[in-house]
Amino acid sequence: MAAMGLMIAVVLSGPLFADETPAQRLVAAASALNEIQADLDAAAPFSHLQRARAVAVLPDVVKVGLVLGGQVGEGVISVRGPDDHWGPPAFIKLLSGSVGWQAGVESSDVVLVFRSEEGMRKLIDGKLNLGGDVGIAVGHTGRQIDVTPETGYRAEVESYSRVRGLYAGLSFEGADLSPDLEANASLYGAEFSEVIAGRVVTIPGASRDFMNTLEKLAPASGNI
Repeated sequence: MAAMGLMIAVVLSGPLFADETPAQRLVAAASALNEIQADLDAAAPFSHLQRARAVAVLPDVVKVGLVLGGQVGEGVISVRGPDDHWGPPAFIKLLSGSVGWQAGVESSDVVLVFRSEEGMRKLIDGKLNLGGDVGIAVGHTGRQIDVTPETGYRAEVESYSRVRGLYAGLSFEGADLSPDLEANASLYGAEFSEVIAGRVVTIPGASRDFMNTLEKLAPASGNI
């Protein structure tokens, strides 16, 4: 475990995790959505956004390992409000560790589509374990979701990733999502639960840009 902690610390200190302001993270998340949408092979995640209760976008999630592995990322999550429109994006972090045969370094843009509100309650409480607290089905851009007897199509979360680099065994099973308390306080002056609920005094321009991107990809239908 000490080796895993050291490995993750090295990744976090690298250029991919140079200090970004919350506004810059929002720009990166919106850009990741637009770039994936522009890919002709990326139809799967966006065809599923229309029925999503929440969507998380984590650009440049880094996975690195040699027998012991770690996966780290920062991003945002937006929840559909009662009016079916997307709410202000709140900041989150992803962290996981794994043991088993693996080698290489990989960077990927990740989209998590929440099909129910079950996971949001865990996340508001402080931490959501993907695969433990909620079922997760794994897909890649341009491909169908992998269906197993354990997940079927009843998984609360569907994950999609656009991979760059070389790695053996991409999976978000067992990864923990948690609120980024510092980033939410910095941009909104509010707690994670308040941002998720839309109880913020002002919505900065970068947040509105991200919300507008989601509205274009999955506009309010009035049918949810």
